[in-house]
Amino acid sequence: MKQSVSHYVMPDEKEEATAELVHRLGLDGIENLIYGDEPSSNLFTSLTVGAHLRFWPRWMDFYLGNTKRCKKQFPDEKALTAYYGASDTDGWLEEIRKNIRAALAENPEYLVWHVADCTLEEAWTRQFYYTSKDVLRETAAIYNAVSEEVPETVEVLFENIFWPGLCRLLPSEIDYFFSLLKGSNVGLVLDTGHFMNTNPDLETEADGAEYICAMAEKLGSMKKLFRGMHLSCPGSTRNPVPPCRRRTWTEKPS
Repeated sequence: MKQSVSHYVMPDEKEEATAELVHRLGLDGIENLIYGDEPSSNLFTSLTVGAHLRFWPRWMDFYLGNTKRCKKQFPDEKALTAYYGASDTDGWLEEIRKNIRAALAENPEYLVWHVADCTLEEAWTRQFYYTSKDVLRETAAIYNAVSEEVPETVEVLFENIFWPGLCRLLPSEIDYFFSLLKGSNVGLVLDTGHFMNTNPDLETEADGAEYICAMAEKLGSMKKLFRGMHLSCPGSTRNPVPPCRRRTWTEKPS
C-alpha cells in the first residue's frame, strides 16, 4: 500500500524540497495533477506515484454532436476551441492523447480518469439531460479510442463523481461499464467525499463510513476493481466534517 497527496507541481518547484516535506509527513509521494498537453519541463518522476488526467466536466453534447445544446454553452467556435482545445471530436481525442502522454512522462504507476458529465446549469438544477448509462457508454468509447497510448504496466483508474457517470457506484452500472472497456489494466479509484455527496442525508462522518461500506458490500466480487482511494471530505452533509486535504491510497495488484 502507498499513501500520497494530491499535488500540482509549480514551474519553479524543486522535487527534492517537496519530497522532503512529503516524506516528513509519512507519505510515499504525490498524485501529480497533469492538466496540460505537453510533458512538463519540471518533471517529478521520483516523487510521482500516480497522475491525475485532465477532466472536462461537460463533454457529452460536444462528443455526440448535439449542436443545439452545445451552442447554448459555447456560442461560437472560439469559445468551443478554448474549452476543448479543438473544434471537432477528432481534435479533442488528440488532446486527450497528448494529456495522457504528458502524464506518462512523470513515470506514474497509475492514471486517474474522471467519469462524469454535467453542465453548469445542471450542477445547480440537478436536472440532468444524460443518464449515468449514457455517460458510461460514451466514456468507454473514448477510452477505447485512446487506450493504445497507455502501456499495460500502467493502470487506468476511473474515478466516481456525484454527477451522471460513475455516480452511485451501482453494481449493474459498474458491470456494464467494465464490460465495454478494452484491456485488463483498468480499475476504480473511490473518492470518498464524492461518493458521500450522493447522499445529502448523511449527518456524521460515521454515517458516511457506513454508507461507503454498504456500497462496497453490494458490489460483491467487483470490490476488487477498487485499486485506490481518494480520502476526501463531503460537502453536502448536514453537519459536514472539517475541511481536509485529499490523500490518496493505492495498491498494486499482487
